[in-house]
Amino acid sequence: MKAVRLGAMILPVIAAIAALPASAQQTVVRYQCEQGSGFEATFLRDTEKMKEAKLKLGSQVMTLLPVASSVGHKFSNGRTILFVTENEASIEVNYQTILSRCSTGANAALTDAYKYRYTPD
Repeated sequence: MKAVRLGAMILPVIAAIAALPASAQQTVVRYQCEQGSGFEATFLRDTEKMKEAKLKLGSQVMTLLPVASSVGHKFSNGRTILFVTENEASIEVNYQTILSRCSTGANAALTDAYKYRYTPD
């Protein structure tokens, strides 16, 4: 019985790993904003560029794609925009800033991911 449960838990993890390209890397960054709330962003990149950001905002998880940005990184799904610099971020929804001056604090894991700039295909 325990072996069946363990197998049922491991199979989705293996499937998720298998779905990623061999060169894909994920970086999870937690931000704390000056408004008192925070969010989590998972950045997926390959060896050449950022591929997407998964934004977890409250109970919502959304996939945002990179768009051209003169400074830092910018990700959007057409409604929500995530702006990211080396260790600060902000979120806009329908052209209104809902979270700003969000900092990674001690979790500066994005520094490595930051060097991968958006370049159109």
